[in-house]
Amino acid sequence: MVLLREIKRRRVLHTLSLYVVGCWVALQVVEVLSDAGLPPQTMRYLLFAMSVGFPLVLLVAWFFDVSVDGITRTPPRADDSELPTLNLGDHALLIGLLGVLALNTWILSMPQPTQGGGITTDTTGHTLVVMGFEDRGDVGEEETIGDAIAGELRGEFQRLAGVRVLGPESSRALQAAGDARDELASELGVNSILSGEVQLHDGRLELDARVVRLPAGNVVWQSAYAADVSEGPDLHRRIVRAIVEAVIPSANADAATAPRTKSGECASVYELYLRASQLSAVGMLDQRIAARELLKQAVQADPQCGIAWEALAVASIDWTKEGFARAGAAARRALEIHESLAGAWATLAEIAEEEMRWSEAERLFLRALYVNPADARVNAMYAETLMARGRVSTALAYALDAYRYDPASSYVNFIASLTARYAGDADLLLKHSRIFAEIRGNLERYYWDEPGEAYILKGDFERAAAIFDEKVGVYVEDWYPQCVRSLGNPDLRDGLIPRVEASLQRYRNKELMEWRGYYVPWHAIRCAMFLERADLAVDLADEFAESTEQRFAFFFQQDAKALRQTERFRQLVVEEGLLDYWREWGFSDYCRPDGDSFVCD
Repeated sequence: MVLLREIKRRRVLHTLSLYVVGCWVALQVVEVLSDAGLPPQTMRYLLFAMSVGFPLVLLVAWFFDVSVDGITRTPPRADDSELPTLNLGDHALLIGLLGVLALNTWILSMPQPTQGGGITTDTTGHTLVVMGFEDRGDVGEEETIGDAIAGELRGEFQRLAGVRVLGPESSRALQAAGDARDELASELGVNSILSGEVQLHDGRLELDARVVRLPAGNVVWQSAYAADVSEGPDLHRRIVRAIVEAVIPSANADAATAPRTKSGECASVYELYLRASQLSAVGMLDQRIAARELLKQAVQADPQCGIAWEALAVASIDWTKEGFARAGAAARRALEIHESLAGAWATLAEIAEEEMRWSEAERLFLRALYVNPADARVNAMYAETLMARGRVSTALAYALDAYRYDPASSYVNFIASLTARYAGDADLLLKHSRIFAEIRGNLERYYWDEPGEAYILKGDFERAAAIFDEKVGVYVEDWYPQCVRSLGNPDLRDGLIPRVEASLQRYRNKELMEWRGYYVPWHAIRCAMFLERADLAVDLADEFAESTEQRFAFFFQQDAKALRQTERFRQLVVEEGLLDYWREWGFSDYCRPDGDSFVCD
């Protein structure tokens, strides 16, 4: 009790109360600023700093008196003076301070949100899903256009500020979720769903559209439209404007980038374009070939239809020289008509990347993202090329942007996991590899080695090898798990190289299954790295790379330091123009300038 009375004499409770009030004001300011873009952990860091500051303030308050007149040294108590007694207010103040300390300790002890394997996204702003429209009437499968209509509306929404519209694969996943729709929508951060029915008959396009607000599930907007199919682009813009005004006031329908079509443009071939878009949405090889033929008819019938040229450019890439030439010609023609076609810019960027015109590819990708920054496919493509140039941390940022716009896309999650692996982020790698596996149903053909690589990053070599053990004979040769185990036990390295070379010879002789064969050289390169045979790994990378991206990406794995320090790598960087690109756009995460040359870690 004497201690408490001395605390009152020294006005310690008074000073601590002022400190707590000041902390509360600071927390209110940070809460407001967090909504404006401060990192989400700022509040937690501030609470920790305030907790550390509390005992310091307590110490200062014991020796000094804080008042309106300033800070003065507390005089010692005279021997003949009595200590003040505590009243009810003092006890209440003391209990309040102890309560604040207890609350603060409890908040800081709460676990951080985990990076789980499920699909999670940033939910700030309004998130919209455009589902495929249901085709009305008695129509055959080849006559449906519901997915094409949804794609056009989705593209219109993507160009608006103030709304996040999920990409096609996430939209299809939500549409197929059935009874699990609400749960998946919550995971995706969806606020509303646009769906409806469509009928295209005798040149007339009829649309019934509605917007459902989640989680309540009530219809907040609906309307019916009818027009000639030639007026399709204008009709789509009218629908988007009506929905923005009625449902998403945060979005601005007048702030869109330049329209992809002008009024009346593509009128004579818009039905052909829709039919081709529907086939492309299916994604199977036969449908893509049929879509390409329809698009050829469209551009022949109307050479001024830019969106048809853009779609033809995207559909023409087949990773052959002839395919690149056709795609490039179509993309350039599309951009002569309209410069706001992101797919055309991205196609030219992909061609420039394959031809190692690095700086030109960079400018083209940035132009595509300027036109449509919300295009998940373009963000993922750009991330993949940045990774192949060694700018891994930047690549990861774009991959995660792609994930934000289409979190249920297998391609996006593949690129996110790949860039996470190259960046050395094992937890992020596991997260996106698990999502990829969930999307593809864990089919043997579509399962790849990312989970095993994650445990290699974590240093758990036995667990990584066990994952590869399960796939031996499926897509893993029997020597690769032993290569992985040798990271923790060098005694296992004996005899591995001859076994690797035998598998490579079988690969050269095409004795392995076509889809499985790609993994043989990839694992051989990894094994050579593990066995500290850098020259062999570089030779294999140069021999077996099927594209420019593969040829260079081998070197920018986090654990490929030995490869980056070979003379062959240095020659490639200089001879293929990558050094000039780095000087203009920024060096690799693993390399830095050194006078007129460069050094790599």
